[in-house]
Amino acid sequence: FLTVVGTVLAVQFSSKETLDLNTNEMKMLYCNPAYLIYLAIMVILLFALRFLYDRLEELKSSGKPIRYSDVVMPCVYSIWSALVGTQSVVQAKVLAELLAVQSSGTENVFESWFTYATIIVWLATVIVWLKRLNDALSKFDPLFIIPLLQCSFIFFAIVSGGLFFKEFDTFDE
Repeated sequence: FLTVVGTVLAVQFSSKETLDLNTNEMKMLYCNPAYLIYLAIMVILLFALRFLYDRLEELKSSGKPIRYSDVVMPCVYSIWSALVGTQSVVQAKVLAELLAVQSSGTENVFESWFTYATIIVWLATVIVWLKRLNDALSKFDPLFIIPLLQCSFIFFAIVSGGLFFKEFDTFDE
């Protein structure tokens, strides 16, 4: 019941604007200051989370784990994985928009380097996400890590997509 109510409310109060972008406008989305700041913070977080995870693993293997490391390590792992993996959602939406431009007949997107760069970034981020998802199942309790990975993925997909496509700009105050 709550799922249905939540879905109805989300659709009712969501933006009704649709994207109608050409290739150049999609390229310009990468210059969005909010998205660039998000990417910079994301890269810093990736390094910090990797350092923290390696340190926690080192302490655990030396027989001196920190308190609650069995909870902290999966959280760190899932956040790192989702930060990278959710960029595949952004790239998939860019690819969908490129295909819409192609099907409209206004431009041939396959003549642009941008299409192929987007495909490469999408593939790379999907591969990282799927590899990390698979590895997580062997490292952690599946009953804990699967929901954690999914929640992290959903959260960061909303944030990265909202910032990249400027979807948060349409919110009313």
